[in-house]
Amino acid sequence: MSSHVTLTINEATREQIDRLARTTGKPTEVVLREVVETGLKSYHPIPTKGVKTLLDLAAWAEKNHVTGPTDLSTNHNTYAWGE
Repeated sequence: MSSHVTLTINEATREQIDRLARTTGKPTEVVLREVVETGLKSYHPIPTKGVKTLLDLAAWAEKNHVTGPTDLSTNHNTYAWGE
């Protein structure tokens, strides 16, 4: 299944894409798709402090074999507020 996305790029990026399309003989849409797919494989975002803290906490809990309740979704109020 494919999906359409609209984005704005600067003129220099557009020229690079057009040049790639001309030199490879591929349609612009194919070049864009390949560039995005290649970029996603090498993209490693830096998590925000909040996300990093949660990931560190999860790693610590796993390392120390900390487990939580298995019924949290059904007994949320009991655990959160003692109801």
